[in-house]
Amino acid sequence: LGARFEGTIQKLAWVHDHLSQLARSGRARRSELVLVVDAYDVFLQGDASHISRAFLAETRGDPNAVLFGAERACVANVCGGTVGDAQARRPHLNAGAYLGRLGNVLDMLDGVSPRSWSPISSDQLLLSTVFANRSIGPRPRLDDDARLLINLADFATSADSNLPSSSVDGACSAACGSIETAAMPPRSCVIHGGEQLKPCVVHGNGVGG
Repeated sequence: LGARFEGTIQKLAWVHDHLSQLARSGRARRSELVLVVDAYDVFLQGDASHISRAFLAETRGDPNAVLFGAERACVANVCGGTVGDAQARRPHLNAGAYLGRLGNVLDMLDGVSPRSWSPISSDQLLLSTVFANRSIGPRPRLDDDARLLINLADFATSADSNLPSSSVDGACSAACGSIETAAMPPRSCVIHGGEQLKPCVVHGNGVGG
C-alpha cells in the first residue's frame, strides 16, 4: 500500500477506505459478501461459494450479520472486554478474520471510528472495547463454536479441542458429517482427495507462531 505500518488498528481504516471506494465506484454492491483476513497466517478451506453458504448457515440468513472469529481468553493489551455471550465457549472477539455484507461491514467500521484512536493501537482492542461497552448500533456476531472462523492459537491451548496436533486441516475437517448442523448439510462440504472437509477460514498464530 506504500503506507508506513504503525499498529494493527490501521487495518480497520484501510479496509474502510477500500470498501468505501469499491461501493462508490460501483465495482461492488453493498449486498455483496466480503471476507477480511490477516495476511500471511490465514488460509481458506473451500472456495467463495462454499464459505458463503457456510456463512449464511452459521448466521441463519441474518441480512445484517458481521461474523467474527472468537477465542476463550481475554488477553491484556488486545482485549477490551467480553463481546459475546459470557457463558459461551469463546466469548471474546478475535479480529483476524471477519465476514459480512459490504454495507454492514462499512456501517460497523463507521461506528467504531478507527481514526479517532491512536494509530499504534490494536484493532482487536478497539473492536472489543467498543462492542463490550455499547449495546446500540451495528454489532458483530461471534463464531463462538469455531464452525467457520477458527483461531489456531485458541485450539493450541485448549484441552477440549478436536484439533489433532499434527494436522492443520483437522481444525475444520475430517469427519465432516459429525460436525455438521441441520442448517448446513453435508453437501456444503468440500471434497478434497476423496475426503469431506468443512469449509472454513483458519487463522494462525502470526508470522512467528
